[in-house]
Amino acid sequence: MPDSKVMAVLSHAQIEEKEIEKPVMDRSFNPARVGTCLLATSFILASFPLFFTSGTRTLALCILACEGVGTGLLSGALLPCAVMTAALFLPAWQWPSQAMTAERCLLYEGAVMVPFILFARSLRTGHEPLVSAIARQVHGTLRPDVARYTTALTWFWAGFLALSVLAPALLWLAGPAGSWRWPASGGVLGLTIVLAGLEYGLRLIVIRDFEHVSPWASVRAFRNRPARPPTGSDPSPMA
Repeated sequence: MPDSKVMAVLSHAQIEEKEIEKPVMDRSFNPARVGTCLLATSFILASFPLFFTSGTRTLALCILACEGVGTGLLSGALLPCAVMTAALFLPAWQWPSQAMTAERCLLYEGAVMVPFILFARSLRTGHEPLVSAIARQVHGTLRPDVARYTTALTWFWAGFLALSVLAPALLWLAGPAGSWRWPASGGVLGLTIVLAGLEYGLRLIVIRDFEHVSPWASVRAFRNRPARPPTGSDPSPMA
């Protein structure tokens, strides 16, 4: 029948249209995601040495490769990181335990030094404190009391990160045996999480009549902040 043929043609056209409009999975290469996975893999490998008691050299080389390539992908300096990683392969093969310890210390110092530089540089004259810039990006113009609080908070985190950078050396000089490993073994990370939670509670008490946002919103604002902080302006007048 003519009607049935028309319906069949329409149904076939609709099926083809649905197939054309079918969303295609994004298979593009994401350097940040791959780099994060590689760094996470290196931490997992270093955290479970009991599974690799008979292959310390292999473990050291795997950790070194994951952290070198992962750092290169995250920083965008893949070639320098790859060259440096390749240069460390021979020492890691000859002295695997010492190489893993030294490499972990260097990675810890670099991971703490980068945010310390960001916080400290924002406290220079003519620059806006980093926490103030993040708060302004979320809330717009800041009240004077909020501007004072965020400036003080920038100083606090800069001081905490400075102590975190010096902590392994100070513990090695004056702490119990082996205590210099604590900061790089999760001590500083755990303390940072605790302090961030306490600060958020203090913020709710100190700053009243203000629309507070979740810590995750602050993290997103930090990731989306401008590449360079505004210069040449006084950061204090934020009424």
